[in-house]
Amino acid sequence: MAAAGCSGDAGARPASQPEPNAPEGSPERAVLEIWGIFRSASWPALAAAYHPSVVERLGAGDVMDALVLQGGSLQEAPIRRLSARRTKLGSLVTMTLQYQGKPYEASYLVRKRGGDWEILYDSVLANGLQTYVQSELAALSGRVDQKPTQSAVNAGVEAARIYRGVFAPSPQEGKVFSQVTGVERDSLGPRRRRGRERSPASPPASPRPNQTEPLPQE
Repeated sequence: MAAAGCSGDAGARPASQPEPNAPEGSPERAVLEIWGIFRSASWPALAAAYHPSVVERLGAGDVMDALVLQGGSLQEAPIRRLSARRTKLGSLVTMTLQYQGKPYEASYLVRKRGGDWEILYDSVLANGLQTYVQSELAALSGRVDQKPTQSAVNAGVEAARIYRGVFAPSPQEGKVFSQVTGVERDSLGPRRRRGRERSPASPPASPRPNQTEPLPQE
């Protein structure tokens, strides 16, 4: 009988590497607990882990739907490294996962409020928002099995940008971008050009036939 761990045992599998742990009350421990909720697919509990400003800005339903799309094999990826650093906004915790045979980093910006750690920003939801918006637009247009349109890609990028802006320092508008392009970019809305919206060469739109002004409301 071969000894345990003998190379002659073809069916033996190497012991899995233990995942890192962290002290109770630390930001690293908080993120490990958050990741445990993600792994268990308890989406309402995971949405509740975000700062109220995030949920208010994005909507709990969209947060959960975006996180659902990030599930699957990512939930099973083992954690290989865990680190944290302090920032002016909170603690930035980075996890290195072994995902699909390659290192994959997921980061969480967390801050303690009233005794509980809350998520201010994380890369998992940021990526999920882009995928979620693109998939929803594809479903609405009947293009589920087709490549996302450029407008759908842009909408997904805009969703992630809105999330980034929840706790970004003010002012959030692209001031340098506006100076070099002449185009204003509002953090709460679409991009718009300074001055008149219509090109000077474009004539004003003529009213349609039989078009009447709406009656005033009494």
